Order: sequence, then structure tokens, then C-alpha cells
Amino acid sequence: MTSAQKKHIRQLLRQQRHQLSFQEKTIAAEKIMQQLLALPEFQSCHHLACYVAHDNEVDLHAMIHTVTTEEKRYYYLPVLDLHNPHRLEFYTYQSGDTLITNRYGIPEPDITHQQRIAPQELAIVLVPLVAFDEYGHRIGRGAGYYDRTFAFLLETPRRTRPLLIGLAYDFQQVEPIEPDSWDITLNKIITEKRTYHIL
Repeated sequence: MTSAQKKHIRQLLRQQRHQLSFQEKTIAAEKIMQQLLALPEFQSCHHLACYVAHDNEVDLHAMIHTVTTEEKRYYYLPVLDLHNPHRLEFYTYQSGDTLITNRYGIPEPDITHQQRIAPQELAIVLVPLVAFDEYGHRIGRGAGYYDRTFAFLLETPRRTRPLLIGLAYDFQQVEPIEPDSWDITLNKIITEKRTYHIL
């Protein structure tokens, strides 16, 4: 798949996301969260990375607000790594913590008051996306942050953690995506209609 084709898919699906009503987004997010919370991997997870929804992505706010007070589970949000371009760091987050907007307009934790965790130590990472296929391939925003951050998953044999779970609306599924050598495959993808178990 050429970069021009990926660009076209991004434009098309982002437009479709922005056509969703508030009610449609809320209902879809609730159905996605129900499936996520039912996963055995989630129930046994102690270190989970979320994201703050941007550009009409699946919104995790309700889940974060509801469950970040649970004992024995720590939640993290991505922060742009200032020392390694196009990579992410992950810092602790609880509902109500101060967030600072980064250069892309996405809220991040104030790292001066939070603890950092190495990506390898996360059990689950919830990954935003623009498009996906049934094989776990993903088209993101195009900057490659998640692929670079989790490049260690390409090692042989593949590490078993963290588990990468993509969250999307069902209409974001596309025909098979030809991955590049550096693309990271998702372990699971959850939409409002079903869960895809891939790896």
C-alpha cells in the first residue's frame, strides 16, 4: 500500500469519524469498553496504558474516570519523548490529574508529578488507530510513534508483553493492509461489534 493510498484512507475515515453524533460515539465506546473489561488479560492486568481521545477516536474517558481508583491497577498515558524523536514515554495517570497539551493538541500528564514506566513493563497498551484490517495491521496518524516505541516487539522470538489492543469503530476496518517491515501488529482489535483475536 502506497503512502498516497494510506493518506486517502486517513482522510476518508477521519471524515467518517467526524460525522458520528455524540450519542453514536458514546454508545460505541460503551460497547467497546464492555468487551475490553471482559477480557481475562484485562482483569489480571496491573499496568495498562490508555490514551486521551483526539480527532474523534474511541473515547476512554468514562473508563478511566470509573476504574482508575481500583486497587492493584496502574494506568498510564503516553507522552512525547523529548530525547528520542518519534517515540513515546508512559506516565502514571488518575482521573482528575493535571494534563498539559502537547504540540499536536493532545493532552499529556504533567511529568514533573508522575512516575514513568518502561514500555516493556506495561501489560496492556490500548492503541488508537485510523484504520485496521482483520490481520491486526493498523494505519495510524502517520508519524510512527507507536511503531518506534514498541519496535522491540519485532524481536525473535516475539515478546509476550505488552499486549497491544487497538480500539476502533467497526467502519474503520479496511481491505488487507500490506505492512511495512517496521509496522507492529496488534494482538487484538475491539470495535463496537466484535473483538478480533489475532496474536
